[in-house]
Amino acid sequence: MKENLFESLELRELFNLERSYRLIKYFLGEPQPPFKLIITPTDRCNLNCIFCPNYIGRQQNRYRRENELEKEEWLDVIKQAVELGVRQWCILGGGEPLLRSEIILPALEIIKRKYRTIEFEIITNGTLFTNELLEGLVKVCEEKREKDKEHALIQLTISIHGFKKTYQEITGFDMYERVIKNLAILRDLKKRAKLRYPLVQINIVFNKKNMNEIERLLDLFSNELRVEQIAIHGMRAYPETKEIVKDIIPSLEEAKSIVELVNKKRKNWKSEISLLPLTSHLIQIDTQRKNEENLNKNVLLEKFKFLSYRCFEPWYDMMINPDGTVARCAAYTTRDEPVNVRKSSLKEIWFGEYFNQIRENIINGRMMEGCNPCGLMSNTIIVRETLKMFIEKYLEGNLNNIEKIKPLLSKQIEKEFGDRL
Repeated sequence: MKENLFESLELRELFNLERSYRLIKYFLGEPQPPFKLIITPTDRCNLNCIFCPNYIGRQQNRYRRENELEKEEWLDVIKQAVELGVRQWCILGGGEPLLRSEIILPALEIIKRKYRTIEFEIITNGTLFTNELLEGLVKVCEEKREKDKEHALIQLTISIHGFKKTYQEITGFDMYERVIKNLAILRDLKKRAKLRYPLVQINIVFNKKNMNEIERLLDLFSNELRVEQIAIHGMRAYPETKEIVKDIIPSLEEAKSIVELVNKKRKNWKSEISLLPLTSHLIQIDTQRKNEENLNKNVLLEKFKFLSYRCFEPWYDMMINPDGTVARCAAYTTRDEPVNVRKSSLKEIWFGEYFNQIRENIINGRMMEGCNPCGLMSNTIIVRETLKMFIEKYLEGNLNNIEKIKPLLSKQIEKEFGDRL
């Protein structure tokens, strides 16, 4: 086994390998701590996107600040997660997480005291960034820079679904220009600091209202604003919103036309354009694509049963709702879940009956409510591919080799992340 097996890896690749290592150890019967923690500090929002599953709840004033965990409770959750061994962090919302922006910089402070390298994402509509918060995020990235290597892999994932008129029709508010201004402020802060991070990804939910704007949106974000990544998502009709969105759901052919457009014109854009969220949605609703996927199964999927699991979420990530209940996954949450961080520790919940039953359902192919179609199928595809690569390249097709590579992987993780396996 080569001593320098992992030394030339980019930090994001190293994160993916550690996640693969933990997953395989779990599948071999050695339970591992959660790799990723997702917190949703609020269901409240300053916008009302018509396809959001919480749209109706917000119209009915169902979500209230007094039902949310307090700042100190959230920071206690972060401290528990750090001690448990969480590596990746995501703050998103059933609502707009920046309504609870007071959590973000203190959470980063706790994480950076423990780890040399941070992978941290904020998923937001981008309207509520303040100069203070943007400067604080850039400062964390500056503090974690060592020579030419940035160790704060902070990503801001910002949803913009159309230009000014379309944006207002979808969100109910005229805030398009505010988001564009915030993107420009961040771009200038990064330029002055000579930083790549915080990296920006724009999320676009494709629908009939914006389908004729996709090409121009890609031009704007990629060539003018120079964001690093753009992802195009399919639109799900949730039970709460299906009547509201029924007239703007694209046809299968319209969705396919966007895939064709992007693939044809990729070279025109400077950003990384991801179609995986859209195509993974199409795979689930297009019978022909489903059949093609089944025909193209990799030999490894036949050899290792766990690679064929429909979902990997409950083996590596954990999501906490605003009131402290712990969701089954980030794509499906009822707010009626039976476990709560106010009553049990993260460790008790993760290794307890609730998650073990979810894992058992997936192992046995039992479909759960909200799983079809899956809003996180793109995650499953990515995790499956990284697992296959890990098995083929590093384990040489033999899971028993995982103990042989552990010292080398652990050494590199300690060097780059400041912790060991």
